[in-house]
Amino acid sequence: MASHKAPSGSRRNVLKTIGGLSVAGALAGCTGGGGGDGSGDTTESGGGSTTSEGGSGGGMESELSFDATMAIVAMEMSQIPSVTAMREMLPAASDDRFTGSVRTFSGSTLAIQAMVSGSVDYYALSPGNVVQAQLAGNDLRVIATKVKGSDYVFAVQPDINSIDQIVEEGRSVGIAGLGGASHMQVAGIFLEEGYDPDTEVNIQQLGGSSTRTAAVASGKIDATIIHLDQFAQIQNEGFEGKSLFEVREYFPNFINHTITVPGAYLEDETKRAHIEAYMTEFVKANKRATEDFGWLYEKTQKYQSETLPEEDAKETWELNANVLNAWPYKESDFTKEDYEKQLTVLVGAGVLSKEDREKVDIDALVDTEIYANAIANL
Repeated sequence: MASHKAPSGSRRNVLKTIGGLSVAGALAGCTGGGGGDGSGDTTESGGGSTTSEGGSGGGMESELSFDATMAIVAMEMSQIPSVTAMREMLPAASDDRFTGSVRTFSGSTLAIQAMVSGSVDYYALSPGNVVQAQLAGNDLRVIATKVKGSDYVFAVQPDINSIDQIVEEGRSVGIAGLGGASHMQVAGIFLEEGYDPDTEVNIQQLGGSSTRTAAVASGKIDATIIHLDQFAQIQNEGFEGKSLFEVREYFPNFINHTITVPGAYLEDETKRAHIEAYMTEFVKANKRATEDFGWLYEKTQKYQSETLPEEDAKETWELNANVLNAWPYKESDFTKEDYEKQLTVLVGAGVLSKEDREKVDIDALVDTEIYANAIANL
């Protein structure tokens, strides 16, 4: 992968000292079998066994059963552990009393609407979007950090060599949508370089990262942020552009995805039991993914319709597992303090006003108890 570090410009230190901009690949869209291009349709993900309700009971102490639906925007590698935990590990551990399917949406807005309306039970939101949902009167709870760190690269056309050039020439920069994950990352990058993203940057709303990948590969957009495996894929297909830099150079440590559920689920005996059982398998899957590339690649081949060659996939895995520590399975990977820091970042990036920041109740937004119990079950 070609990598050209951006000029330092007039760096702003606030994002780096805080730990980076809060983003979510689920809100930006991703690669692989689930990625939609904004059509508005939803589909069930392939590759796993069908789900069912009930079961024989096995060693379960309770007769409770529940079949949940998890929303994703696309099936990139970082999603594979959580999907495997939902589709395979949870049913196996509960003798099919607790099961789950994965529903793929063409964009984050539709997925958020589905969660608020009760059509889906789990979704990976960025902290910023959860905050906005809370401020709008929706009771959603963050129960875990799903993915940490950024595996995004800033993909550009061959003739682009710097952030300064993009601004000076008015070149287009693609994002998923205003206020979403990709917008926050892009805004943070230009802020660090001393530019006002709202007035000085030609930002275009395109859709999820699968859509943005196709757009930059075809030349319809001049620059955008896409996942490392997506960039490798279009390079393999003949894309002559380059990676201007890796986003983690700007934001070395931030919350990427959060697992979010309706707040009422934590008060419902059956649904809470499902969440608790899923969290245990989620942590196990994350640990396995971090330690065992072979296992992860096998699951990636199962759930993605288009899988990277093994060598390229291993490069992506090494970044996620060994550099970003992307898949949380330790107690320190999910704390309320981390989310407090993200709110400061959101204010600094202009996504959240200072007035709204004062209205956010972290204790009502983030519930760490179930995740902590899952860690104890390891």
